[in-house]
Order: sequence, then C-alpha cells, then structure tokens
Amino acid sequence: MEKTKKRIINIEKVNSLPREMESFLFNKTLQFLIKKGYKIKAFNIFCKVLQKLKYTNIKVLKKIHRMLILYQCVSNVKPLVYITKVKKPRRIFYLPKIVTRDEQIKLSLFWLVKATKLRKEKTWIDRFYNEIVECYSGKGLAIQKKFEFYDMVESQRPFLHLIR
Repeated sequence: MEKTKKRIINIEKVNSLPREMESFLFNKTLQFLIKKGYKIKAFNIFCKVLQKLKYTNIKVLKKIHRMLILYQCVSNVKPLVYITKVKKPRRIFYLPKIVTRDEQIKLSLFWLVKATKLRKEKTWIDRFYNEIVECYSGKGLAIQKKFEFYDMVESQRPFLHLIR
C-alpha cells in the first residue's frame, strides 16, 4: 500500500486555481469592493486590476496566472487565529480563536481592501494593484496588520486558560 503524500501547491508550476476556489475568491473580492451598492463599478475596478496584473512589468508575475497571484496574496495575509471578546466578572478578555478557511479568506480580503483605502495613489485601480503586488512579495499594509494582530494575540497568552 502506497503512502499518501501531502499536496503542496507550488505557485510557479500550477497554471490556474480550481474552479470553485477561483469563483469563491472572485465573489468575495467583489463583495468587499462594493461601495453603496455599485456592483458594476466594483466589477470594473477588479477587472482592470486583473488586466493590469496580466500586463505587468514584473518578470515573476508575468509567468503566473492572475487569480493565482491574488490567491497567493490572500494566503500571505490570512490569519490562523482571531480574537474574540469574553466577559468574565468585572473584566473583558480578548482570547484567540482558531479560524476556518473561509473566514481566513474573508478576513484577509477585508484587511486587503482596508489597506487599499489607506494608500496614497491617485486611483483605486493603482492602489489595489500595488497592494496586491506588495502582499504577494510579503510586504504591504495588510501584512503589517497581520503581524500587529499576532502581537496582540501573543500579549493575550496568559489568559488562554479562560477558553472553553
């Protein structure tokens, strides 16, 4: 009987994501980009960002499928734990909670869009594109947010005995 090996996705060797994951990522990104119900505007922005990723000057990104770049960016940002409020008599504790895969993606996209809003570029397309490229390379405001979040989780470590 053969041993089963863990499947590790090497981004450079894979041409595209599975269809379900691609559509989930696309829909969730659109959901976070929508402002005041303007879905068409958000769709146009997202399509222009994907087109800009296709015709980018960065050599590493030219060889990779656009949705894979977005997926790698999201996977660099996504957290493994989240903080929940627990009220005990006379005190409020912030305790870590393990997050599911879908919640990880939602939270990372939320941080990505929030970091995009804080950038100083002129158009939304440039902001979102540059944040995706920086998060792909392991930099960017969303990655900083993730590490700040982990520091906060680390500071709440003495209260882990309160988790039930």
